Amino acid sequence: MPPTLLIVDDEKILPELIQDFLEDEADLNTVVASSGEEGLVLMRSHNPDICMVDMRLPGMNGNQFILQALQDSPECKFIIHTGSIDYTIPQELKDQGITRQSILFKPVIGLHLYLDKITELLAQHRRTL
Repeated sequence: MPPTLLIVDDEKILPELIQDFLEDEADLNTVVASSGEEGLVLMRSHNPDICMVDMRLPGMNGNQFILQALQDSPECKFIIHTGSIDYTIPQELKDQGITRQSILFKPVIGLHLYLDKITELLAQHRRTL
């Protein structure tokens, strides 16, 4: 069974573009949520290996989503996907192993960079299982 990526982003076009690209280029199931709350529901039903999370979401923000998701799925890996160049990883996420290498800043130039980051995280995920 191929690994699963959950994209949590309230933008409409970018997540669909990433999803289409990854489904064409990788053996990867991809699901999209438009809010943190929806993302948590999809986490429980799809058990993703990786979540790509926007930080500015309606309702629950990306940091809150990651902290809650880690409680439910501690083995999941995360990509922080943000357009804020001033974004600072909060200590609670650092304590969970989230590092600067976990961040992709929007706009990402070249969709292959998503695939590279996901491939890297999947390799880490397999080593922890």
